[in-house]
Amino acid sequence: MGSENKRPESRVVKPREALAIDASVLRAGPDAFFWLFGPSTKGNERIGSIAVVTVSGPLEHHDDSWGESYEAIVKRLEAAKSGQDVVDAWEHKNRWASEAERAEKPALEPPSAVVMRLDSPGGVVSGCWEAVASIQKMFAGSDVKLIAYVDEMAASAAYALACACSEIVCPPSAILGSIGVISTMATMVRADEKDGYDFAILASGSRKADGHPHAPLTEAAIAAEQSRVDSLAATFFGIVAKSRGIPKARVESFQAGIFLGRQAVARGLADAVMPWADVILALGGEGSLDKKVPIASPDVAHSGAEEANMPLQLEALIKKTEAAMAAEKDPVKLTKLAANLEAYKKTKKHVEHVETEEDDDDDDEEDEKDKKEKDDEEDDDEEASTAAAPVKGKKEAKEKAEDGEDEEASALAMIRAATGGKVKSGALAALLAKAGAYDALADRVAKIEQKGIDDRKSSLISSALAGRKITPAEAKTLGAKKLDFVESFLEMRPKAIVRTIDEDEVVIPDGKPGAYLGKAVLAEIEKAVMTKSGSLAQQESLRKELMAAHLIAAQHAANGAAEGRF
Repeated sequence: MGSENKRPESRVVKPREALAIDASVLRAGPDAFFWLFGPSTKGNERIGSIAVVTVSGPLEHHDDSWGESYEAIVKRLEAAKSGQDVVDAWEHKNRWASEAERAEKPALEPPSAVVMRLDSPGGVVSGCWEAVASIQKMFAGSDVKLIAYVDEMAASAAYALACACSEIVCPPSAILGSIGVISTMATMVRADEKDGYDFAILASGSRKADGHPHAPLTEAAIAAEQSRVDSLAATFFGIVAKSRGIPKARVESFQAGIFLGRQAVARGLADAVMPWADVILALGGEGSLDKKVPIASPDVAHSGAEEANMPLQLEALIKKTEAAMAAEKDPVKLTKLAANLEAYKKTKKHVEHVETEEDDDDDDEEDEKDKKEKDDEEDDDEEASTAAAPVKGKKEAKEKAEDGEDEEASALAMIRAATGGKVKSGALAALLAKAGAYDALADRVAKIEQKGIDDRKSSLISSALAGRKITPAEAKTLGAKKLDFVESFLEMRPKAIVRTIDEDEVVIPDGKPGAYLGKAVLAEIEKAVMTKSGSLAQQESLRKELMAAHLIAAQHAANGAAEGRF
């Protein structure tokens, strides 16, 4: 291969090119800054029924010879989701096959899940947000789940890609974050002067030459570029906030820092810390690339329960424990494994139930109405229910006992089948009781955490209401919202607002007692404010100026009328 086709080892960063990349990969050179390239793009793989799409190295916008790109990633994910990548790989490998051999061509078979395996410092902003939106749309409502596995870096734009997935998992040593945008402006003016060069830059507008390497850097040019960076970063914060369920202000507060696996989980940037083999095992792809999946002993399996906080982790524990039970001959160890298995299944069911409840938040109002109607019916029947309470109580106790007996009998039957009927029910009952205690403790902790959230929300609303930052009507509305929404809403109200002694009058912030404006005037002011572009702070400043002007005019009119001049 000729040198003209040799893949370049680096790529120069263009002046004022917006990057979402870990700055540690940038290097100085004769052409200002450049980043080093990662390995060549890797094709899709199948591990059992799992499709693996590998993303590595710096990320470009368009699919060309420079390396990894958003366009190529989206294409590979589309092929993985449909199963077309398997067909294409067979076609390429057997392109010279005979007609008889081509009869063995595999059918189009979608995978059970797709894993995007990331090891990238990020890349250009151009094309990134669009790629995230395309991936989210591609898998929305699909039976094929998309999981991100950070192995070992998902920084900046690469983390944005991870946010397009339903879950993000990683090993302990993984690096996640760097949520932000960076741009570089450089000038060669002093070097030009030293070398005796004099440049005349002819431009049609005062801002046209911003960032030109032979023009001096001005405060105005730097401020304009900072504004562009801030705007792009705000979009990035919004992507992460919506995907991860974290307030946008909290995402910004990370200050584009990077975090190791467990730190990322603690901050809500990832869902779990898991080894690669466990992820594949949990998704049902064991037995292909990873030939040997570790089998859990009773003690090892139990030690993982405390960290299992998502279905993927629990599914891995369940499958490891089932494999261990199939290989175990000792009745005592088998009993312990069976108890662990029941505990994992119960916990997984509980976690999935909680997630379902969170997805149903939009139906809260209807549920509340149903609850009220049910309470009313119960109140009407209270007298009859009280009379029947002893009978009802005995019946419920009997049903619960029967449920427990069925659960125990099921587990006992499974163990007896494996051990030839050598395990007694007494030892099993004790172990199952421990599993029940684990569930009760989890429920208790969840209730305590929810009470803390409710108390925090109530305190914020009460404080804002007392400080005239919200109206009573807004306080009532916020009371029905989640804590994240309340925090985000109140961040937009740092000072006392213009509100209300009654619905027709509004008091001016910091105004004198008795200084009011009517609703019609306020509507005109609000219309004028909304027609002006600018930040929330700028709009608030304009609003106050207009209110103050109207207030002065109203007071002058009132004073003139009192003196008989009108």
